[in-house]
Amino acid sequence: GDGTCRPAYLEELRRYLGAHRDQLCDEHRERLDANPLRVLDCKRPECREVTEDAPRLVDELCGPCAAHFARVRAGLDALGIAHQVDFRLVRGFDYYTRTTFEFASDAIDAAQNGIGGGGRYDGLVEMLGGDPTPGIGFGVGIERVLLACDGEGVLPPAPPALDAFVVDVAGGDA
Repeated sequence: GDGTCRPAYLEELRRYLGAHRDQLCDEHRERLDANPLRVLDCKRPECREVTEDAPRLVDELCGPCAAHFARVRAGLDALGIAHQVDFRLVRGFDYYTRTTFEFASDAIDAAQNGIGGGGRYDGLVEMLGGDPTPGIGFGVGIERVLLACDGEGVLPPAPPALDAFVVDVAGGDA
């Protein structure tokens, strides 16, 4: 979403979650009004259950955002890149617009399987006082990448240990 469709969605999400406030975990019951999107990202069973039927932003996208989303998915399909839409993916930053993404690995613990992620942030430079500058950015955790590579067995094996070392100590001129 963007500044056009996100505000209406946030209000709809607030209304929905507000009607189920007593079922949310303590943290999100208190923080619901400030940032309802964070409830979608909660891992606690009570919040997961409530948000199962919550409104989805993808269903509320304005025309330009829906078209952009369709183009992104079509591009991934055309390149043969497997992907899935995660309705709970919340980057947590208001400056992201339209597309957000995350890379995950099945080779590491599911609770910490995110390797990296990011998205579009067309309004970020403006928020910081600069000229409108569309952009995209991402972050990657090298430790997570190494854990995933190790878990998938793609790291090269350790070189063989040295069995013998020969030194010629014969005298003479070199």
